[in-house]
Amino acid sequence: MSRRQGKKAEETRRNILAAAEELFMTRGYDAVTMREIAKQAGCSHTAIYIYFREKETLLLELSLPLLRALRKQVNAIMEQEEPPHEQLITLCLSIIRFGLTYRNMYPFIFTVKSLSVDDENQSVQEINDIRVQLFSKFEQAIQSSLELEEHDNRLLTNVDILSCTLHGIIVTYSVPKEGADEQINKLTPLFQEACEVLLAGFRWRISQT
Repeated sequence: MSRRQGKKAEETRRNILAAAEELFMTRGYDAVTMREIAKQAGCSHTAIYIYFREKETLLLELSLPLLRALRKQVNAIMEQEEPPHEQLITLCLSIIRFGLTYRNMYPFIFTVKSLSVDDENQSVQEINDIRVQLFSKFEQAIQSSLELEEHDNRLLTNVDILSCTLHGIIVTYSVPKEGADEQINKLTPLFQEACEVLLAGFRWRISQT
């Protein structure tokens, strides 16, 4: 392949990724076909398979940078010197913001158990690794906030409850009548109050046992 051909191939690949990201974000992953992505990217519906063998491969390519950025943000929050309770609230709000910003991709890149691609795919492995790391940080934040021992059975229960609550918030507000940033900024006080009330309930329940 000549240098010119290589440059053209890389440009086509970038165009496909850009088209897929826009379509996934605006219409949702399930609603978009490879033919539609190819049309928006300006290539034929057969040529797209030269670059990406299936739609799931495109999702992986787009998901990794987002998850890496979220991991970086979560690590930065965990490194801040602030009371554990405030740290946990900040962490919860960051996860809600992520989910609502990428609402049409969130169910696939953050909550599904596995993706229908080759299990040996390195991107799949990295996504799974990042998910585990994010869960570990989340568990650590809850443990510190609630002052529970590492092997306390109540810790995992509370992690699951809070995770389900955050997921429920994201799903509930996933079809906005306004832009994501505007919606998030307007509703952040509500989201924070929801997390505060839930954590207060955890503390009360722990105090009763």
